[in-house]
Amino acid sequence: MKAGKVAGRTWHAGILLPEIAYDGTVRPVDVSGPSHLFAPNAPNMSSSTVSGIQEALKAKGFDPGKIDGEFGQKTMEAVVAFQQAQGLVVDGEMGDETAKQLGIDLAALAPIVANAIPNIANVSNLGGSGTMLPLIPIALQLLPGLVNLIAGDKTGPVKDAINKAVSDITGTTDSTAARLKIDTDPSVAAQLQLKLAEIAAAEAEKIRQAHLAEAEAQRKQDEQKTQAQLAFFKSQQEEQLAKLKIQQDEETERRNDEFERFKASLQDVDTARQRFYDASKSGGPAARAPIWISLIVTLGFFIIFYYLMIFGVPIGKDGKPIDGTYQLINLTLGALVAAFTTVVSFWLGSSQGSRLKDAATADIQLAQSQRMSETIKSQASMIKETQSINLDAVRQSSAVANPANIQPAAVKRSNFPKCVDIVLAKEGGFSNDPNDPGGATNFGITQKTLSAWLEDRGQSAAAIDDVKKLTRDTACEIYRTNYWNKLRCEDLPPGVDLVTFDFGVNAGPGRSAKLLQKAVGAADDGSVGDATIAAARAKSPQEVVRKMSELRLDYYRSLSGFATYGHGWSNRTTDVEKAAMAMIEPVAVS
Repeated sequence: MKAGKVAGRTWHAGILLPEIAYDGTVRPVDVSGPSHLFAPNAPNMSSSTVSGIQEALKAKGFDPGKIDGEFGQKTMEAVVAFQQAQGLVVDGEMGDETAKQLGIDLAALAPIVANAIPNIANVSNLGGSGTMLPLIPIALQLLPGLVNLIAGDKTGPVKDAINKAVSDITGTTDSTAARLKIDTDPSVAAQLQLKLAEIAAAEAEKIRQAHLAEAEAQRKQDEQKTQAQLAFFKSQQEEQLAKLKIQQDEETERRNDEFERFKASLQDVDTARQRFYDASKSGGPAARAPIWISLIVTLGFFIIFYYLMIFGVPIGKDGKPIDGTYQLINLTLGALVAAFTTVVSFWLGSSQGSRLKDAATADIQLAQSQRMSETIKSQASMIKETQSINLDAVRQSSAVANPANIQPAAVKRSNFPKCVDIVLAKEGGFSNDPNDPGGATNFGITQKTLSAWLEDRGQSAAAIDDVKKLTRDTACEIYRTNYWNKLRCEDLPPGVDLVTFDFGVNAGPGRSAKLLQKAVGAADDGSVGDATIAAARAKSPQEVVRKMSELRLDYYRSLSGFATYGHGWSNRTTDVEKAAMAMIEPVAVS
């Protein structure tokens, strides 16, 4: 319960914690109901109330814009102008004092959203299974982070487990006796804190597994959808290829038919000549008939042609050509020319031009057939390429929307780059101080550490010159592998990861792990496991950072070299603590 003044306004805040059984003998704290406050984006505002405020402002000569029941920019500007004119606190909000000067009663206009305060003596009965759990507040005092788990525990198993843990470790179900046991025996408090951290870690793992199962189900569903799309595209491709194959087969068959007919026509000519040749060898009238016919046609053609050339067209008594003479001559000559051509073709065969024409025709038909085949093949290739592009697009779309490694929550951005920059700035460049037991050092990497790194990769041990030539990228990889990953800094809260990492670099990962475990109340075995991570997450990051810094200074003071290096160690501890505090994310208050 707090009260005070902010910007001239009185404010009140009352906090009721779930599962806390308040002592009924103590007089409950009186907390007044919510005051009436109207401002842009403020809760509990009704449209009718805002309209009343706008009308009152307009009546006083301050333009709130359109009377629409929305507390927008124009309304806020009108309130600011009114407050300036009345000498009030200028904040653009319509509170009780501003409303009083404006002549309106917000209590009459605005609905009271919360008009009753819950009985704080019965808060322990809220939520969960409805069973009184008096030991829950003790657990919340040890690990405040449990409040989120309790708030999300609808059926009660988490609260039951927490209550049982407190009861088992303290040996009592009485809250007063349990609290006394924890206050007087630090080992019990540490044991209970570790147990509660394990419960928190187990519940967090259950939630993670549930999210993973949900993500896996979604992935399988999307995979089935992708497979269906792939099958559809494949069937389309096969159907189009089948149509193209049918067209190709039909075109090939047509070309073959044309080619066969052409071959048959040539074969017929060759057969007729062969038959005549065979008949001529056997003798007889049939063998001489073609000769006589050819002779008559040839002689008739030349005799008539010669006659016409010498004597011309017959003339009648009137000095004009006899009627029908020209028609008769045309018919006769046409028939003789055709017959003579046939005779020549029969005895001499097709002319060279005809043979070339026939060959060219055959070549054209063959070329057309080949072009048709190539066109069909090209179309088939284009279809395959189009379908392949479509399939790739489906796969890529599926991979982008639902990658195989779906994370159940937002992916945490690694804090390593920021932390390693701070560490490298503190470690500095190359040095070879004879008083430094680490010997030759560069970027904080000693010759011994670099040698171990190189030997693990099949290379020879590092010389002093190798330490000098050490690159920043290699140093970062050494820090990531030997310190950051070993201490599981990626799983620690921001800020806590920095102090753990920096002390690990300065004093060794094992010693840093023990320091972290002491700060969070976990078993200090020098190995950061799930229980240590859970305990670190359950505590306030600011508290862990401060505690680790205190323990770190205590460690430095115990060293014999503190007189020589103590000032630098202390400054480094202070600087890293400030940087860690700046990294801690603020807790959202609702």
